[in-house]
Amino acid sequence: HEEFMRLAHEPKVLSALRPIDGAVQGLEQFMAMGYRIAVVTGRPSTSAEVSRAWLDDHGVPYHQLTFVDKYGRGSRNDGYANAITLGELGRMSFCFAVEDSAETTAFLTESMALPVALFERPWNRAHRFSSPRARRLVARCADWSEIVDRFRNCFPY
Repeated sequence: HEEFMRLAHEPKVLSALRPIDGAVQGLEQFMAMGYRIAVVTGRPSTSAEVSRAWLDDHGVPYHQLTFVDKYGRGSRNDGYANAITLGELGRMSFCFAVEDSAETTAFLTESMALPVALFERPWNRAHRFSSPRARRLVARCADWSEIVDRFRNCFPY
């Protein structure tokens, strides 16, 4: 698994990825509404250069790019030296999040009381959130147009 993850974060692999359909347009709509867009990723912080280039090459609007060591890998020197911890992420403030990981969604709802658009994916469809808070804060969304429709009125500023 570790070797697979290392290979998956190689610059040539990351550069070849395509944006999810509707993502750029959805983020442009949020930007036009006045939202500040923070891209928060669990990629290793050693991928910062290729990640910024990818965002710029694909016209992804954003104000901030943050790397989070979601699994405590930084202590093993796996490229997360400049990433923040989940604890540090938990002290940040956001209006809502878009996520595809059920585990990260649980952290965001439980630790931060943050509404989350959980992007429906095969790896999270079977997950059922047990806490009342998570069930209240999670909106499962099939695509970016649904995310925009559900979260257009979450304006915090």
